[in-house]
Amino acid sequence: MSGMAKDFFVDLSQAHKEDARSERAHSHDNGERTIRNVMVTRRTPGPRPLDPRETAKHRPARGRTSMALWIAAAIVSISLLVLLALALFSKSTVTVTPRVHNVTFDSTALFSAMPSGVGLTYAVQTVTLEESVVVPAQGVERVEDRATGEITVYNSYSDAPVRLIKNTRFETPNGLIYRIPSSIVVPGKTASGPGTLTVSVIADAAGPGYNSGPVEKLTVPGLKSTQAMYDGVYGQATQGMSGGFVGERPAVAADALEAARAQLRTKLSERLVSEAAAGRDDVFVFPTLAEVTFEHLPSAPDSSGARVGEKLMAKVPVFIKDAFAESIAQAVSAEAGSSRIVLRPGTGFAVTPASSTPSSLDEGPVQFSIAGAATLIWYVDTDELRGALLGKDKDAFKPIISQFPGVERADAQIAPFWSSTLPSNPDKLNITIAEPAETP
Repeated sequence: MSGMAKDFFVDLSQAHKEDARSERAHSHDNGERTIRNVMVTRRTPGPRPLDPRETAKHRPARGRTSMALWIAAAIVSISLLVLLALALFSKSTVTVTPRVHNVTFDSTALFSAMPSGVGLTYAVQTVTLEESVVVPAQGVERVEDRATGEITVYNSYSDAPVRLIKNTRFETPNGLIYRIPSSIVVPGKTASGPGTLTVSVIADAAGPGYNSGPVEKLTVPGLKSTQAMYDGVYGQATQGMSGGFVGERPAVAADALEAARAQLRTKLSERLVSEAAAGRDDVFVFPTLAEVTFEHLPSAPDSSGARVGEKLMAKVPVFIKDAFAESIAQAVSAEAGSSRIVLRPGTGFAVTPASSTPSSLDEGPVQFSIAGAATLIWYVDTDELRGALLGKDKDAFKPIISQFPGVERADAQIAPFWSSTLPSNPDKLNITIAEPAETP
């Protein structure tokens, strides 16, 4: 086009020169100018004024373009902030399903436990409980009750336990005699102090004369032949003795009295487990294995009859849950190994002594059978697992999990979503233990 414009300009200049020469020739010929010889200067038409509406139509939409740019910038900024927040605050989660083994026990299989040593062991917990109820009276009766109370027996004599037989006497400084209703074994002394055992005692005779306050020391007359033992084995009554009575009091019908005492014994037995395991969730307590004795408390007058009371005295074997579960797991061939295992009792789970006359809990062994169902659940140390996974690539996840025998399955959700590596910060790696299915 420039070439065309250039060609067009050259042609137009040549025409004007020829016209000028022709005019001068005529002028020289005539000396006059005619209208024919007047040159007319043509005006090139200027640009037509634009219609304002046309102008607006072709003007760039600056406002809309600027708005679009701002919106795009805002979207980019928000996206960057979201990605930054995900990187800073998101946490990865590993969900672990522990290994489980369902067990149905054969009640003919026997288990054995000792108060100390190797294998399955237990600790002896002494529990004393009282309950009373008011029974309507029918007339009066003459009674002779002996005072009762509790004493703590100390053994600072030897490292070995000391056995005291049923009806062993304990004597107060003023000559009152109290007896133990069953044989006891007092633990031996240790570096921290004498061995101790709390037991109930009964006055040697009826009457209020045996009611007393606290007694600092009760000696054992039967040990006088061995002075060191006599000095080192003794009792202490911190609460004193009470209940001694001779005289008349409201009478209770025999059948009503027996029903009331049976009700009280049931209530006391129900309390036994909670009292033996009070404040502890790491032990199993099986009341069926306990040595339990009941004692009638003296009846006392009440506004509507007589208050009848029962006293429970029990020695209860207390098993540490982890040790009990491990022993049971090994016995049922659950491939327990050295893993920590939790036992969750299921339907019909019950522990029954192997004999109606079990060995003394203080000496052992205690043999028992188990009936019903239970679930053995392998324990997973979440802190140890978290430490093993920190900063590891996802390809290392499976080999690491396989090193934990208690894990049946594990799933990982790594965050942020674009990462292929578990966090190095322990606060950003959650380990969740999935709850096993309910025990059948």
